[in-house]
Amino acid sequence: MGAGDAVLRGEMSAVRSAARRLSDLGGMQQAMHQLRTGIAQVQASGDSVALSRLRAACRPVERQAQQIAQSRQKAGQALASYAGRVDELQQRARRLRVRRGEAEARRVSLMNTLAANPSTGPGMDALQSKVRSSLIGEETELGEIERQLAALDEERRAADARCASMLNGCASVLEGLPAGSSAEGFGALGQLPGVSFGARANTSAAVRKLTGVLLKSGATPEEVARAWAELIASEDFDADAFIEEHAFELASRNGLPFAVMNQAARTALEYALDPKYPDQLRKAFARMGFTDGERSLEEFKTDLEKIQEALVKAELKIGEGGTVQLVAFGRHDGVVTAGISMGDLDRASTVGLLVSGMNSDVRGIADAFDAFQKIRAGDVSTAMLTWVGYRSPNLAEEAFQDRADAGATALAGFLDGIAVQRNGNPIERFVTMGHSYGTNVLAEALKITNARVDAFVTLGSAGLKYGTTAKDLGVPEIHATHANGDNIAEAVGQRFHFRFIAEDGGGLYEARVDPRNLDGAKTFSSEKTPDGKRVTMHNLVNPINWKDTWLVGPALQWAADTFDGTAAADEVGYLNDKSSTVDGLGKIMRGHG
Repeated sequence: MGAGDAVLRGEMSAVRSAARRLSDLGGMQQAMHQLRTGIAQVQASGDSVALSRLRAACRPVERQAQQIAQSRQKAGQALASYAGRVDELQQRARRLRVRRGEAEARRVSLMNTLAANPSTGPGMDALQSKVRSSLIGEETELGEIERQLAALDEERRAADARCASMLNGCASVLEGLPAGSSAEGFGALGQLPGVSFGARANTSAAVRKLTGVLLKSGATPEEVARAWAELIASEDFDADAFIEEHAFELASRNGLPFAVMNQAARTALEYALDPKYPDQLRKAFARMGFTDGERSLEEFKTDLEKIQEALVKAELKIGEGGTVQLVAFGRHDGVVTAGISMGDLDRASTVGLLVSGMNSDVRGIADAFDAFQKIRAGDVSTAMLTWVGYRSPNLAEEAFQDRADAGATALAGFLDGIAVQRNGNPIERFVTMGHSYGTNVLAEALKITNARVDAFVTLGSAGLKYGTTAKDLGVPEIHATHANGDNIAEAVGQRFHFRFIAEDGGGLYEARVDPRNLDGAKTFSSEKTPDGKRVTMHNLVNPINWKDTWLVGPALQWAADTFDGTAAADEVGYLNDKSSTVDGLGKIMRGHG
């Protein structure tokens, strides 16, 4: 076990749920009230024999009830305090792990620089000396991070020991109670004639019925929302325990409040990546519907780790008191899906949603965070969401419509869930954005969703489905940008498109629809402006990496590196936070586009 593994063990939402259940004495208080009611009824009857028997039976019951109540409250307080302390330690550990990852990346880069420049000569000795000095600095930082992680592990073990000691003390009190005396006392009460204590209404059958509706395959967002509203209104429904039990199902259930989806998704993620129980990863793999041969367990683990890292990055960027939500955590066509929102989707008055494009997956879900942070500008009423909720196409698949059609169905369901959840508190401005092939997915989703959307925005669109019109999209505003330095979206994505004959007559090399040509579309700049740099490539942030593509990778990578005349280190993507595109998106989000 490495440094930092111990402190990150366990899911604190389950501990908090246990603390709440232990601290809730409502049932016991109700039972004591019923007991006192029974005594009053016997007193009113004037039956002195029955009264004597009742009082004798009640004395040990009341004493034991008080001891049980005190022990439960003490245990609940201990667990709540423990959960808060561990949360604090885990947050610090996650931040250190992000720093460690960044330092390790810098260290590898410096070592590669040394390896690439082994010879001596004018200026080389100075370069190597500078690189070695930087390398020592990175290794020193890595050592300090390891030390801090190890210290957090020790603090976690100490917290575990303190909590265990307090719980053992509570358990000792309960174990010391006379066995059977409580049952004997209540048995005597049950034999008293004419005494009615009443019973709490049992709604477990109703809860089971609603649970069935909520979890059934094919449930609409409206059905899910109604079932959840009724469940949380039920007296015998424990929401935290239910979310913990059904975390994997609820993490992507459209129609739930996003706070619930976030709680479920984080519970599922932490369950799958719990280092103390490595076997849970395979269980999570199966619970999410994956099978061997579809995706390897190692690929699955890497996907989840990248989502976890992205959550930490988002929380660091948004700062204390900000809201980061993990939603739509699940699978689509054999890949892991997720959405991360910087801002509260349940309450934000302005919402922006970005749909990823070709070759995107959850490993790049954090790419937009810098741009999102700049667009939000600290406004807590704005939420910006990256939705990676479909299997995006690779280069060969990009020419076909299949991935867009399948992704559109998933996205429309998610948008419908937003509409249902925000029905009583409508979003004031809802802006949807697509990049590359994601513009095609988004356009198809807008054609079938029930959600009210204010704007459709495209970044370097690879083109929309043949025949798409502005009217089909059903939105008041259409905004589009295409950088002159983007030599992929228009030249390849829009031009090279195959349509099946069975769909609409077919045709090879038929251009997709350029969103800039839609009726009423407004274009905004991705060139150099006083407010931002010009975009030099097709990608959002990171330069194209095709070198690992089977057989043709080196040739493709050479073309990508030289076609636009810009070195990889100098490339500026559409969502580089210094680009003019981001400035334009900020204006559109505020309704000034």
